[in-house]
Amino acid sequence: MKKITKQRIGVLLVASIFFMSSIAYVFTSAITPPEETNELKEFVIEGELDPAIENEYLRVGFTIMKVYNPDPGIISYVDNLPDYLRTNDNQIQLIVEKIPGNETYAVVTGPYGEEEITNVTRGNIFDSLCNILLITPLECGYEEITGNTTGNTTGNVTS
Repeated sequence: MKKITKQRIGVLLVASIFFMSSIAYVFTSAITPPEETNELKEFVIEGELDPAIENEYLRVGFTIMKVYNPDPGIISYVDNLPDYLRTNDNQIQLIVEKIPGNETYAVVTGPYGEEEITNVTRGNIFDSLCNILLITPLECGYEEITGNTTGNTTGNVTS
């Protein structure tokens, strides 16, 4: 066989492999159903999320705060936190789960670790979130400069 004939057979072989793999990809993607995303509609939840959904949100950079047996004075504060602690491009980065229980405490889990808050106050919640959130809000820096640890989030929420 001539050298040029061998080269043409080699080119045809490589081209047919590429063509067949493209066809296989199209058929495989058409047969395989797309993954369902568990997109939350609200970011303050009564009760616990499914652990798989929690892990999915943690994997993409969200912070999850579980508040057990929240004190009535703290409920309005934590209800406002997901909106208040948005990123600079207005994306929510916090999910709050209000879970009934016998003791009052909170657990904050995020990209930078996990903290348990045994003395659940606005200041302690805010300090913990400043340590754990992926994108730290400007208010955390303001707190460092002024020493103000009240953790006020909106004009209608007071210490």
